[in-house]
Amino acid sequence: MEGGSAASRRPHGRLPAPPPQLAGRDEPLFADDAVTRLHRVANGLPRALNNAAVAALIAATAAGKDLLDDACAKKGVAELTRD
Repeated sequence: MEGGSAASRRPHGRLPAPPPQLAGRDEPLFADDAVTRLHRVANGLPRALNNAAVAALIAATAAGKDLLDDACAKKGVAELTRD
């Protein structure tokens, strides 16, 4: 194997996304920019990432969207950071 570990060859050291067919879909559920935003706000904490993703999924469902885009991720994050 050349070029270091598999994680070092992936952007941000993230694991590859599972195929959407595992969730019963043919298309991705999360847009790349939404994944980037959720990763950034979670600061490497799995529970924070899970909470942000759930909040973003709720925002996408409320907006009637099939793809969780950056706008949904932003709304979900805003819900979590409100005082």
